[in-house]
Amino acid sequence: MRRDGAWGGWAAGLVCGTVIVLSARAEAADSCVECHKAFESNVSAPTQVMDHDIHIQRGLSCADCHGGDPAAADQAAAMAPPPDASAEGGSAPTGAGPGPTT
Repeated sequence: MRRDGAWGGWAAGLVCGTVIVLSARAEAADSCVECHKAFESNVSAPTQVMDHDIHIQRGLSCADCHGGDPAAADQAAAMAPPPDASAEGGSAPTGAGPGPTT
């Protein structure tokens, strides 16, 4: 009895699952871009280069660094609070702000 077909099924399932997860993550990132590109100010400038941005190419979304919830239905819930607006009184959301520079 051959079981070679079973391994092919597992491999196909793994590939499809990975594509679905990465597609869902890309959709979450797009909600930030879609909203911000509607502005006519410096807020929209980063959205003009998103297709070529290394962060997006590596699977990071705006929210990964800037915080917020790109899946939220309304703007207030989607936006990250200012660093001094936390319940503890002063710490930025996890991942907020630029990374270390060397």
